Amino acid sequence: MQFVFRLGPLPADDPPMTAYFVCPGRAGQETVFARTADDALARIAAAYVGEAIAVEPEFADSGARLGLRSAPITPDCARLLGLVTFDTALPGCFLKIQPEGLLHEYGMACAAFWRAAPWRWKYARQPLQVEMRAPTSSFGLDAVVMGWQGESRGLALFANLGIVQRLGIGGVRELADTVEGLSTLGVSFDSEPAFGADAMRRAYDLPRLPVPIRLVEGAREPLDAQALAQLIAVLRAIEALTDAGENSTGYVRAENFEVQAVVTPYRDSG
Repeated sequence: MQFVFRLGPLPADDPPMTAYFVCPGRAGQETVFARTADDALARIAAAYVGEAIAVEPEFADSGARLGLRSAPITPDCARLLGLVTFDTALPGCFLKIQPEGLLHEYGMACAAFWRAAPWRWKYARQPLQVEMRAPTSSFGLDAVVMGWQGESRGLALFANLGIVQRLGIGGVRELADTVEGLSTLGVSFDSEPAFGADAMRRAYDLPRLPVPIRLVEGAREPLDAQALAQLIAVLRAIEALTDAGENSTGYVRAENFEVQAVVTPYRDSG
């Protein structure tokens, strides 16, 4: 069975083009760029004559005109859609990330964090205490959940404990421009580019594009696997946190490393 899903419209072309992916596809015939679903599916059907083809529900009508049935996006195709979206919408951001499955874990963790809506809890009005644990080391962080005051929703982690009380946090993406020499790791949930947010909705049921941010002494740095794993672990821990005031734990294991985050609300968060 071949499954067809899309990414786009992509803004680089005028008029915009959409990329249609065939999963699992054949070498050299996995992707078709077209301005309409009718055109793309006709070309795909001609290239895969005699093979069963299903299309994602959002272009079911175009598929039906060619005798192609629609079906929900499969987990494997959702994983691929997430990967190509991150690569296209955030070029170069994840070049250092291996194994590739860690990026899929990031997408799922961000979606779970968004659904949990931690900004609605009282504990989000204060920084959170984080203990990062790895097999050979452990260290503390401050974490800030953004969104409870109506600002952009996101998460920021600070290695220098207590810094949160000295900062007026607006949005994690603005930190690089407002605080000189800051080191932080975080994620913001953006509505642009629109094709990225749309793809996240269909791949992970996440209506925003989760944009990671890593600053080292004020300079933007690409993510490495260890930093991404730390971010995933904290997102997972906060997902389960409530105003009960108890610890919550998130865990990531990928190939030759593992990370655990224990998150605790400050006791005066009421």
